[in-house]
Amino acid sequence: MAIHYQTINLRDLSEWANTGIRRAAMFMGLGINAALDPEFRKYQLTQVSRLQVIDPNLAEDRIAGAKQQFKIWIEAAGFRELAETYTSFLDQVFVALQMILASRVQDDVPLIKKRCDKFTKISLKEKLDKIGAIVGTPSKYSVYLLSLQSARNCLVHRMGRVGVEDLDDQGELVVSWLGPDPGSAQTVPGLLKNAATLTVVERKIVFRKGDQMMLSAAQIAEICIFYQQAANETCAGIGTYSVANGVQSSWIDSGSCPTSIHTE
Repeated sequence: MAIHYQTINLRDLSEWANTGIRRAAMFMGLGINAALDPEFRKYQLTQVSRLQVIDPNLAEDRIAGAKQQFKIWIEAAGFRELAETYTSFLDQVFVALQMILASRVQDDVPLIKKRCDKFTKISLKEKLDKIGAIVGTPSKYSVYLLSLQSARNCLVHRMGRVGVEDLDDQGELVVSWLGPDPGSAQTVPGLLKNAATLTVVERKIVFRKGDQMMLSAAQIAEICIFYQQAANETCAGIGTYSVANGVQSSWIDSGSCPTSIHTE
């Protein structure tokens, strides 16, 4: 079955990532703000006493301690959402690149699907390396995405308490990303509506074994923006790569899957 017609919708591909990133940002915002609000003490699921599993008259220090743990729990869920969203996005990026390559070598659909299925099962580092090898340029975001994946693992598996599993060869857990330099945003014509390019600077926090990984709400917001910028720039790069290889791409919203292969 040969490929007859291909479409890569860059807007939909970008939105694939941005929907999950916004969801993580909003949910973390709701949870973290509740955890940090000293007036928020509603910890019972219901006011019906026979359905309450927790003492309704907990001491203030018990509530405060629970809210600290709640903040970490919310961050773990948010970082997991960010990481899994971006991994899913890379799977779609790989499909798009396979479509571009197929336009040159005329691979059949079953072979492309087999490659794409295999890609979904490899690690984040392998995904980034494979995509970089195809386009010929390693992503400038790779080191930061892998760092944030390590932060995600620490939060999800150890509630942010740094363990031996989290340490690099220097005995550290380094959490790093690119943060926006205030006042640097400007509109980029032809990318996404209201999209912006940012002058960024490297952020880095170093943790050691036994440390509790702590991030401020502002730092987490920057990390969400970092994921957005990485996804948007990746999509722009695919647009450039597709044009260079004679494959149609568009920023027009189709309301469908971002990458599709039509066959006959």
